[in-house]
Amino acid sequence: QLAETAFNKAGGFNGRAVKFVLKDDQSNPTVDIQLTQALIAAKVPLVIGPTITASCNAIMPLVASAGPVMYCLTAGAKPTPGGYVFSTLTSTPDLIAVSMRYFRERGWKKMAYIVTTDASGQDAEQGILAAAALPENKGIEIVSREHFGGGDISISAQLANIKAAKPDALLAWATGTPGGTALRGIHDAGLTV
Repeated sequence: QLAETAFNKAGGFNGRAVKFVLKDDQSNPTVDIQLTQALIAAKVPLVIGPTITASCNAIMPLVASAGPVMYCLTAGAKPTPGGYVFSTLTSTPDLIAVSMRYFRERGWKKMAYIVTTDASGQDAEQGILAAAALPENKGIEIVSREHFGGGDISISAQLANIKAAKPDALLAWATGTPGGTALRGIHDAGLTV
């Protein structure tokens, strides 16, 4: 509301007032589809969000060729060139490729990963496998591949597997509450990689 007021006091957009309409998608792709269909019917010109990969992927086809313009706030978005969908973050494959370079340049040869089973985690796992397959990363071995559900309250079994594999580095990929579960589990497992 503060941004809307300030923007409109400064003249709006080409002299037109701007109105921000906030919608709660409950981080649920089905709700996102319903909300987006209503926004399209209301001829809203711009959608900022959603923030999770599954939701962004669910509504991209609705706006891909006719709009409104949509800015996904997730690294997992893969907009079609020339369309109405944009991503505001660095792509997952690029983020992971940089992580692998970091590992490689430090001489870390054994890597483990733990990702969520949702769309964001699947996107990360694809990025990890693609980066590991690059010629410059041929010296990096993935010694443990673990997964967990977004609703899991403990990942101790997966982290025990990772710890037993003795990796030099661990890549954990999770957002929101699962990110907290991962960090807590890593701490509780005594992983110091």
